Amino acid sequence: MQPIVSVIVPVYKVEFYLPKCLDSVVNQTFRHLEIILVDDGSPDKCGEICDEYAKTDARIKVFHTENKGLCAARNYGIARAKGIYIGFVDSDDWIEPDMYEILVNEIEKNKADIVNCGVYDEYPTRTVITSATDRIFDNSKDLIKALITADIGNGIWHKLFRKSCFTNIAFPEGHVYEDIVMTYRLFSNAAKVVCISKPLYHYRKRRTGAITTNHSMENLRDYWLAHRLRYGFLLADKQLPSDKELVDIQLNYCAAAIARTWRWYYALSEKEKKTLHPFVKEMQYFSKQHLPIFGMKHWSIHLRLSIFLTRFDNTIVYALLNKICVLLYKMNYLFKK
Repeated sequence: MQPIVSVIVPVYKVEFYLPKCLDSVVNQTFRHLEIILVDDGSPDKCGEICDEYAKTDARIKVFHTENKGLCAARNYGIARAKGIYIGFVDSDDWIEPDMYEILVNEIEKNKADIVNCGVYDEYPTRTVITSATDRIFDNSKDLIKALITADIGNGIWHKLFRKSCFTNIAFPEGHVYEDIVMTYRLFSNAAKVVCISKPLYHYRKRRTGAITTNHSMENLRDYWLAHRLRYGFLLADKQLPSDKELVDIQLNYCAAAIARTWRWYYALSEKEKKTLHPFVKEMQYFSKQHLPIFGMKHWSIHLRLSIFLTRFDNTIVYALLNKICVLLYKMNYLFKK
């Protein structure tokens, strides 16, 4: 019998969290699942835990692969999924017992391609609920606008997708912030998307060792690339470039990514700078081509100043930044006295 939902769980270095995650998937009230566990070359006991769970539930399929990262593991799972719908659960998170029962009911009742639910953001000492808007989208412009304005979250994991949404689309392997790159592309493949406010997914925030908590230059670069690609998508879509508010919001994301990356760049060694110099030059070019020289009125002074400085030679920028930091420090000291 063909499974209705394929749940893909990429697994890497989460042996402490993995049993809770797998228990929450195995014990779903909706039983017509195949559970695809992709052990991404995890060096701890994750692979053994996956194999033990597979012995107790015939719906579980375990694949052990060499370490290629989260995106590669998701692509590997998609290629092997046999379900009508595809869902994703990160291996340090967990889900409500009736999550897939509710999502399948919603997607089939509304003949939709994607359904999106609310999220429990699980911090070490508290839980914060992020609810989606109760709404049905059957217009791509409204849908993309809701995504850019954060009315719908970028996360892949609190959504259920019709498998056809992944036609000619794959996760960008070797990069992080993949959800920013993927979600709008998947939405563009969907005729109808249903959003429900009920939180069903528990997303573990600020876990030590989590990929996106690492502020490396590579991660900052990927954050910039993700937003630059999304900006290009907005300009290329025939319906969207005329929506100035939407384009300006995405430009704000691009500017913030450039400013943050630019500041971190100067802490690197000369050897590291040489490797990443092409990306920094690309950001500088983007600033000159797409951003006002003094930024936008609603931007913070800090952001406007950072974007202004990207227009200058790197050596000059570095000197200016140092002087500004010293000045801000002195001003802060004077105000405290």
